[in-house]
Amino acid sequence: GFSCPPSHIMTPSRAKRKFPQLSLADGSIKYCCVFYEGCHDDARTNLAIAQTAAREGALMLNYCEVVSFLKEQKDGGDGERVTGAVMRDNITGREFKMYAKSILLCGGPFTDDLRRLHDQNCQEAVRG
Repeated sequence: GFSCPPSHIMTPSRAKRKFPQLSLADGSIKYCCVFYEGCHDDARTNLAIAQTAAREGALMLNYCEVVSFLKEQKDGGDGERVTGAVMRDNITGREFKMYAKSILLCGGPFTDDLRRLHDQNCQEAVRG
């Protein structure tokens, strides 16, 4: 019968050889995870990412949503920079501010909703 190869991690140099379209010049790729959609357990991967982030000091939240982004002027006054978010605990209804050095929009099918919190005129990026 059919058997998918196992998911695996590549070093940046091997990823560049296998996937020459990747840009590695700025050093932003630390590793490359290759997985096969037909047999990959994405819930397990998401849990592993969350556990790693928590181990490295990230704050983990559940049943919370972003209400708005916190912004400040960029150095030199050239636009705004997102510095955090106003969050709502959907169990208690309490809202609180959370600040971060980096903000990632990992909203899956809700990514465009998050992007509109920052720019109401943004074009849709998620189709489906």
